[in-house]
Amino acid sequence: MGMTLMVLLIACANIANLQLARGVAQTRETAVRLALGASRGQLVRQLLLESCVLSMTGGALGLLVAYWTLRAIIAVMPPWSA
Repeated sequence: MGMTLMVLLIACANIANLQLARGVAQTRETAVRLALGASRGQLVRQLLLESCVLSMTGGALGLLVAYWTLRAIIAVMPPWSA
């Protein structure tokens, strides 16, 4: 159980680092949008929407993989003897 928690924490840290790198790479795009007249509220909404779409997609894929994995584990388990 502890190892599972450690793997989950490492995965969360990796995702956080990827999001941070993505944000740094969007600095130029954000500056251009501000220069063209976009408000800060519009930029915040766009970034929140992008993050929500990514997290929802990741969550859905995670649930799908968990379902498939559970089915595979059940298929290879020996039947219980009474």
